[in-house]
Amino acid sequence: MSEPVKKPNQAPESYLPKDMPEIMRLAAEGAAKRPIAYDIRFKGGVPDSFETGRLVIRHFKRGDWRDLQEIAVSNDRSEFADCDHTWPTDGRGIKKACKWFVKGKQFWAVEVKAPSKVVCFVNFNGFNDLNEMNIGHVMNGAYFGNDYEYEALAALYDYCFAYDRPAAITAGWAMDDKVKLEPLVKLGTELASTGMHKAFRADSEGFTREFEGCRAIITREAWDQANPTSYIPKDIP
Repeated sequence: MSEPVKKPNQAPESYLPKDMPEIMRLAAEGAAKRPIAYDIRFKGGVPDSFETGRLVIRHFKRGDWRDLQEIAVSNDRSEFADCDHTWPTDGRGIKKACKWFVKGKQFWAVEVKAPSKVVCFVNFNGFNDLNEMNIGHVMNGAYFGNDYEYEALAALYDYCFAYDRPAAITAGWAMDDKVKLEPLVKLGTELASTGMHKAFRADSEGFTREFEGCRAIITREAWDQANPTSYIPKDIP
C-alpha cells in the first residue's frame, strides 16, 4: 500500500466525525473492537513469527506463491487497483515476487490457521524523517469481513511500537476504499486527506483518473490509549 508523499513536517489535518466522509464515519461508529491476545516466537533475537487465536503471522516461504497469486489477482480486480503500482498476476511473475518476499524480512504473511492459507500480507515500508513507520497491507478480497487484517495489524502495531519505537505508525490509501480503511479506523488511526492524486495506470480506454488520497496515522500516545492487544509470552491454544 503506497503512501502519497507529504511535505516534510507537514502535520496531518485530522477528520472530525462531522468532516469525515460518510462511509468512514459509519465504519468508525460500527466497528466494535475485539481484544487480541498474541505471542511472539523469536529467532536469533528477532521476531520470527506472531500467533493469535486464529492466525500465524510469519515470514514468507516459497510455497506461498499460489496464495500470493490469489492476493495479487484479487487486488488487480479491485476498483481501487489503479491506486497502487501494477502487480504481476501470472505464475512466473508471482513466483519471482514471492522469492523476493522470502528474502525481505519486512514482509509478513498472514496465515489463517484453518484452512492454513495466506490471505494477507503486511509490509513494514520503513521510517520517514519524522520517525514515523509506514505499514501497508494487501488482503485477498475473498476473505474480507473476517477481521483477519485487523487482528494481524493489531499484533504488528503493538510489536512495532514496543520494539521499533516509532513516533507514529502511518499508512496511505484511497479515501473512498471503506473496506481497506476500516481495520485501520478500528485500530484507532486518524484519517487525513492528502488531496487528489493521479492514478498509477490508465483504464482500458486510456483514461487516467484522479482519486482522493488519505493518510492514516496513530501516534505512540494514542496507541497506548486505544491498544486492543495483550502480549501473552506463551503458547496460545
